[in-house]
Amino acid sequence: MTSLTQATSTRSTRSISCTYSSTAPAQLLSADDVLAVVDFGEPCRDAGTPGHYKSGLLPLQDPTTVEAWRSNLPLEHGAEGGCYWSANDELLFAGLYVDEQRHPSQREAIQRAYEQLLGLVRQRGYPHLIRVWNYMADINQGSGDQERYRQFCLGRFEAFRAMGYELQQFPSACALGHSGGDTIIYLLAARVPGIHFENPLQISAYCYPGQYGPASPSFARATLANWSGGRQLYLSGTASITGHESRHDDALEKQLVETCHNIDALLQHAGKQLDAASPLRMSLLKVYLRHAGQWRAARAVINTHFGTDIPALYLQADICRRELLVEVDGICNLD
Repeated sequence: MTSLTQATSTRSTRSISCTYSSTAPAQLLSADDVLAVVDFGEPCRDAGTPGHYKSGLLPLQDPTTVEAWRSNLPLEHGAEGGCYWSANDELLFAGLYVDEQRHPSQREAIQRAYEQLLGLVRQRGYPHLIRVWNYMADINQGSGDQERYRQFCLGRFEAFRAMGYELQQFPSACALGHSGGDTIIYLLAARVPGIHFENPLQISAYCYPGQYGPASPSFARATLANWSGGRQLYLSGTASITGHESRHDDALEKQLVETCHNIDALLQHAGKQLDAASPLRMSLLKVYLRHAGQWRAARAVINTHFGTDIPALYLQADICRRELLVEVDGICNLD
């Protein structure tokens, strides 16, 4: 089994790589090759440092685990308009904390935040979104279309529409809930467009019927980025959903099996579209669990399906649909 320590020692020839680490964020950020560090186990509050993002999610296997993004190209860092960013010649990693109390509504807060981030990536010359992460408090709070996740989706969609994005330009993404604090949105953008993929077993999220809210979720199932040194496929948060319907309500193991089946189908579909020489295989996994006490049971299913050699991070997080207990995303290195 690959340990977190072993995983962090592997350097990539790509212009970006992601590993899990138990090294303190301050120490990681002092290195000249670190693009960004996503911190777990801390409240979701502005860290005040470009490249340091406090997610508000709780790590379940090792409380010191962070996510470290590195680059083999020269980096620059900055902050403007409330956004933090780090960039090399190919890509930009940017994030923004959202204090909803400063806005008339959650929807408007999210729309404004997305417009700020989309304006930043365009201004700096990286207009193509590859991957977006969204973590917010109380994601399932509220009823009907007033549920916080549905209002988040509405604000995000309005921002994409205002900024001129078409449905087919939506990037891979996820949206999870934490127990309190700000909302954080962070993203990876590129100078050249990625290739977005849908899952043949699922309806495109942006085509969901109206029963899921006033605006469908604005994301693709996966996005391929062609970096110098190799291609990476970024998988969106994937759950036990077939077509557009949730499966196996409140049954963790069955939901995980369905989720793994969805990931397999997506990798197979992408591999065929890309004429891959061999079957695509996950290189890094992140497993979000509604109930912290279920992480060992989840690990058993993940290890059986994907093997024990793939680094996997287990986090406590609320899933966007109340009946869902688990969501999985990750990265597939193609070459």
